[in-house]
Amino acid sequence: MLPTRFAIAALVLSVVAPSGANLFAQSTTQPVEPPAAEAVGEKGKPLDVLATAKKLATTTYAGWTYGNGEQDGTKVIDCTCFIAAVCKQLARESGKPLTGAQTAAIKIANLTDKEKAGLAKLVAEGDRKIRGVVTALVDAGLGKAVEPEDARAGDLVQYWYHAKGDAKNWLGHAAIVESIDKGKATLFGSHKSTLRQRADGKDQLEGNDKVDVSKGGIGSGPEFDLTDASRKVWVVRWTATAAEASAPAKRKAPAKD
Repeated sequence: MLPTRFAIAALVLSVVAPSGANLFAQSTTQPVEPPAAEAVGEKGKPLDVLATAKKLATTTYAGWTYGNGEQDGTKVIDCTCFIAAVCKQLARESGKPLTGAQTAAIKIANLTDKEKAGLAKLVAEGDRKIRGVVTALVDAGLGKAVEPEDARAGDLVQYWYHAKGDAKNWLGHAAIVESIDKGKATLFGSHKSTLRQRADGKDQLEGNDKVDVSKGGIGSGPEFDLTDASRKVWVVRWTATAAEASAPAKRKAPAKD
């Protein structure tokens, strides 16, 4: 077991965090491949990250709850795996499919044993590897890093924070900015204890408009100021547009006699 804990509200990196998932654990099932042509966007403009994420949440991942990795059999998915699924869909639509290494970078599943043991130091120093989706998309030419104070709806976030009463270990989470109101960002993604509203509307409690979040799931989650100095926050904005479809070959006119 690693000495450092880390989690991510929608994308949780955690070795022993009570509500987190071990991002270094290998899933026993194959990740679900989102259906083709799922990404959303207007021609000539960057694809719509938030709309794509919400569409996947209500189709491919409808009814899924929060869990370690991505497991089709039990229909559970953690924060980083959901973000990776969204990015893979967007990348395919952009004509630049993600490689295995780029996907691993989003999940921060590319750390060596030595780096895992020294995770706290990597986070404190802002190492590129622990920036997850931010580093992956910038390196892939699919996005650009932006300052937390300049974040807007649709931007993807990787952040780290200390659990209450624990100033030593870091918890990490990855998600998508759903909205920003009065300086506070609401994050959309796969969450457990911080899930407030499921995207697919499932598990509604009868008699009121609250949601049963005991098992977590995909939807609206934590709210906080992205510029909070007590957290380590990195933000990336998707910039790639949809790839132009190949024009069908023109048929030759029949030769005249």
